[in-house]
Amino acid sequence: MNKILSSDPDVALVHTNTLTTFGVSSKVLCLASPVLSTVLAQHFPGGEIPPPARRLLEVKLWDDLTSPEALEIILNVLHYRYRFVGKRIDPAILYDIAVLADKYGLTEVLGLWKDTWVKEQPLSGKRLLCIQFLFRDKDGFTAECRRMALTGDSSDEEDSRCDPDGRWDGGLLGGVLGIIYI
Repeated sequence: MNKILSSDPDVALVHTNTLTTFGVSSKVLCLASPVLSTVLAQHFPGGEIPPPARRLLEVKLWDDLTSPEALEIILNVLHYRYRFVGKRIDPAILYDIAVLADKYGLTEVLGLWKDTWVKEQPLSGKRLLCIQFLFRDKDGFTAECRRMALTGDSSDEEDSRCDPDGRWDGGLLGGVLGIIYI
């Protein structure tokens, strides 16, 4: 599936797992992310991005474990296509956004959006903890650690380590949280 997200695309980002292709602006990506700037510089001799050509430069992103929906949401934010970015995002996609934001150095750029998504989509437990950690949200991470340590509840229904009462067998993380907050 091909999606054009820029009015002046010069790069086709390919999500390798699904072969979804996104037509984007290399200038936008380079301004937003030092990591993507480095990735794109490898494809342009001398590090200079040439004027748009008829054919888009294809760049494969090896993000096999994340969803193309997460990548599309990030690219829509970067290209100021806010009308295509919802306030409520599925928790699994939000987790993928956090992974990609961390990987590509976009945590500051997407930080305010993360706050909106977390407020609009009530989250708690290990998934929220990971999202807060990946976005380097010390206050949010600390608050969720404290809540989990005090209640023993991860509130992550999809986790097989939760018993029927919702109590969490925290393993190593539970032990660390217990040491921190005792």
